Amino acid sequence: MRSDPNGIHSVVLYKPVTRAPDTYAEIALSTERAFERVFADCNAQPQCRTAFPTLEKDFYEIYDDLNRNPLSVQMDQDPSKTPVVLDGKRFVDRIRNDVIMPGDPVKLVRLPLLLNEFRRGDKARAARILIGYNPRVIIVSDIVIAWLVDCYDNYGKQFRAKRKAINGQIRAPFRRDLDEECKLWQRRFANASDSQPIRSDIPTLILTGRYDDRTPTEHAKRIASTLTRAYVIEFPSDAHGPPPRGCHMQIMRQFWTNPFTEPDASCVKSIPPLRFITSWQDSRGGP
Repeated sequence: MRSDPNGIHSVVLYKPVTRAPDTYAEIALSTERAFERVFADCNAQPQCRTAFPTLEKDFYEIYDDLNRNPLSVQMDQDPSKTPVVLDGKRFVDRIRNDVIMPGDPVKLVRLPLLLNEFRRGDKARAARILIGYNPRVIIVSDIVIAWLVDCYDNYGKQFRAKRKAINGQIRAPFRRDLDEECKLWQRRFANASDSQPIRSDIPTLILTGRYDDRTPTEHAKRIASTLTRAYVIEFPSDAHGPPPRGCHMQIMRQFWTNPFTEPDASCVKSIPPLRFITSWQDSRGGP
């Protein structure tokens, strides 16, 4: 859009990343907001609110408890295999990466129930369920390449200053020295001019998800603010993971057919919000 505007007729941005170091510096804040949306949405549902009236408080107490007393969880039948140690940081990372980020409705609707199990039930069982979503986290080569590119694009003085400011305003479970390893992996970084917002008249459709902490709706609106023909549509039960489908594709096809007219997004209203379950018996396939 910046380098060849005449060659582009229209653009669809599906959960996009903004062109600025602030995006990555704000990941911790975006993560906190994603968790807060889960707490708020549970509280807005009478059944969930009744079952888990102190859900947000429970989460922070679980985090503190796991930092004081980490759990050692044996996930393999073979006792020679190294157990997974679940402390407060890993607890938050596991929920973020294996529950919220994939956007799997089955995992998301069980999250308040899982937190309650940590707080008032069998903590070892709850830890096995959480770790079982992704038993052995493996860093593969394509992820390393992505990190190297992200380091080049974002790391620098502006990023560090913004990250410090964000860490000063959020709660302890979400503070992180994200990308600090970049100074070891890269020797040079992008110029600030490469991160200037895109200003364009090209019709642009931006699709986002309510629970997405990687590319949240707040960032989509920031992208749209410098585009004169941009339409931002948020899906109520989406996180970062799911590919376009159903209503997403319906809106995208309309846009491709006539990008100079705002697409009819009424199908979004027909998507039911996530309904959190309150017992393991209601969980699909059990724990």
